[in-house]
Amino acid sequence: MYYVVESPKSINVPIGEFNHVKCIKANKENTFICSITSNDIMIWFSTSNMLIAFHQRADNSISIHGENHVVEWNTDSSKIAVMTTKGYLIFYKIIYENEFVLTDTASAQTAWSDSLFSNQIQYQNPLLSCKITHEFSIHIQHAHKYIFCFNDEIFIPLLNGKIIKVPWDDQARHDHFFLHLHRLYFKIEPDGELFKLKDNIYVSDFEMGIDDGYLYLAGVLSDAGGIYLYSDSSNVFRGLIAKTMVNDRALLHKCVAVNPQYRILAFGCRNGIAVAYHQPDDYTALQISNYYQTDSKLNENSTVINLKWSPDYKILTVLYDNGTFCLFSVFGSLLYDSRDLFYYSCVNQTLRFVKNLEFGIEGYSIWLYVQSNEQNSLGGLFQLKALKSSAMNNCSMTNVDHIALNGEREVYVCLNLTKISSRSLEKIENSNKKLPQKYQYPCLKLGGNSIWQIINVPLTYISTNYPIKVS
Repeated sequence: MYYVVESPKSINVPIGEFNHVKCIKANKENTFICSITSNDIMIWFSTSNMLIAFHQRADNSISIHGENHVVEWNTDSSKIAVMTTKGYLIFYKIIYENEFVLTDTASAQTAWSDSLFSNQIQYQNPLLSCKITHEFSIHIQHAHKYIFCFNDEIFIPLLNGKIIKVPWDDQARHDHFFLHLHRLYFKIEPDGELFKLKDNIYVSDFEMGIDDGYLYLAGVLSDAGGIYLYSDSSNVFRGLIAKTMVNDRALLHKCVAVNPQYRILAFGCRNGIAVAYHQPDDYTALQISNYYQTDSKLNENSTVINLKWSPDYKILTVLYDNGTFCLFSVFGSLLYDSRDLFYYSCVNQTLRFVKNLEFGIEGYSIWLYVQSNEQNSLGGLFQLKALKSSAMNNCSMTNVDHIALNGEREVYVCLNLTKISSRSLEKIENSNKKLPQKYQYPCLKLGGNSIWQIINVPLTYISTNYPIKVS
């Protein structure tokens, strides 16, 4: 279904000493990756790993507004917003310094493909560079240091239980009230009593969306509770709270990720598991559909600190506070475990602690910020390459014998479906290496002793169909 191949590729990050990456965030189409440090903002083109923009805040701005904490894109990738440690929301405009204008996903991918495979500009990016310019700043009182972009507004939870919103083009430079948790009624069971939250409860993490024309919000409370809010025809929010104890298992929620395609609300918990709730169609209760967990005892005493769905909503990444992460299918089948990820000879052995991750375009790559176990140590930015198969369209399928896998711009075909001995495999590889380089055929080992040959897709096709779509 989904395979991580090759060793992690190191990406040069122009940051100073003791200044590590705090947040990695992709835009809506996953074509750009924005990474921030305490005072730096960097934008990368995800397919070519090219740094196309770099901005460093002045020391005076750091002292007044605080250090960078989290970053968020707007819907058309023309602006970013940075929340600082002192509660300031700083808006930046991105100016692309060429004739190429980013309008939608199709135009961005087509323009990049045309330049990539043209004879005049071989392997170059039309977005040669862009400029990050400061627009304005807003101070948010009692901000929780978390922001979420939905439509043309940024939503920010406050420590007093409110959630406010700030328009991207707000010239008045002030926030607007959205909702107050303490004024809403919640229930746990379908026939349970309605109740209100305590005054010291606030939302620590949430995601929003539209279901059947109505707005909804799935979030995590400061007391580790999981909530689901949705508006009715009168635009009044109703609330559901997930159970904290299921089958003698405590579910202390930490983070959330919504899958609108399969109507799944995934919550990461503090006991090393992630639980999936079915998105309710009516005001009944949150019902558990499945779990995302491993058999490793290493994750039993850890906390899930981040959940991320792939761009096609077929894969869920679960990041733990012990520095490892796993990939799961929609319904909980384990696809990949990163415990052996950084044991390649080409990677620094001390960089084994994954702090943050993000998907590249179409999920064909995974960006990682990796650090050692030391608290203030300088980490590194890496990229993992991934392959897909057509079995991803049937998320209940696992352990299927594949004869072909798709990469960004190539197809991997299995040379033989029957496993061959390791001695025969070594003989084939040695014979291939003895040939002149231009006559060597590319091959790859993907588990077991099978050999996979890499077939490049014709340029006439990939120039207008990049990246390869899985069907």
